[in-house]
Amino acid sequence: MVPDIVCLAKAIGGGLPSGAIGGRADVMATISDGRVVQLGTFNGNPLTTAAARATLCDVLTSQAYALFDALTEELAT
Repeated sequence: MVPDIVCLAKAIGGGLPSGAIGGRADVMATISDGRVVQLGTFNGNPLTTAAARATLCDVLTSQAYALFDALTEELAT
């Protein structure tokens, strides 16, 4: 099953106040065509945008996830 929409919060911005939404094209079209207004305090904020980009591109790498998996295994034993 595929969700209609996803909402992400602080984790996407490395702990800074940030958020993101995404979804199917038909759902997101309600925002882009103006039927639904999407407003937020940090929309387009340069600091939170840079933090989100760094988190997604530089911090949450495949190596980081491998480390998370190894730590999870260690804690589970």
